[in-house]
Amino acid sequence: MKQLISFLSVFVFAILVTTNVQAQETQTITFNATVEPYIEINPDYLNMEFSTSINPGDAGSAVMDHGFDQASTYNDAVYANCPMQISVEGDNPAGDGEPILARQEVDGNGYDRLQTKIQLRHLLNGGNPVTGGKYFFTSDPDGAATGNWKWGKTHDFLTPHDGEVDLMVYFRARLPHASPDFGTDNTWNQSADAGDYTADLVVTYSVL
Repeated sequence: MKQLISFLSVFVFAILVTTNVQAQETQTITFNATVEPYIEINPDYLNMEFSTSINPGDAGSAVMDHGFDQASTYNDAVYANCPMQISVEGDNPAGDGEPILARQEVDGNGYDRLQTKIQLRHLLNGGNPVTGGKYFFTSDPDGAATGNWKWGKTHDFLTPHDGEVDLMVYFRARLPHASPDFGTDNTWNQSADAGDYTADLVVTYSVL
């Protein structure tokens, strides 16, 4: 099996300011994955032989025989000196409303998707995450446009802290199924084409 998926997460910050008070800020996390091109021949057909036998005097008589994951920690990613609520929302170029890695088919036939797993953890005061302060998304199998948030998408952080908040990001991308997958009739949207796949996750920090 010859396959390679490379990925990178990039952070872009956008600030929403209410008068002189920063009551809410949003943080956009963009995930990228590249499915590298490859070609592999089904082992059953790697070597093929064809033969023909003709019986003399019997015109038209013939017999033919012929024998197929990444983790990053960002220190002091957020500063807050008050209780806050953190919520997450995801989307992708296909408009699924979830952070599922996707790319459009070259012929406009639709979108290919990758298996996507994302986990965020916020660490306050350099310690363990506050209970319930984890966000874990897993996309459904076989290139589906849906997924599941294991611990929900909104949590309140009421514990006093020293200002700086560390952020841990876990990210994994996989092909929808084993590839090559000889002998299985996969549809076009279950077979991820080579190319670049993207998804976004927007994290909103709000003052409580």
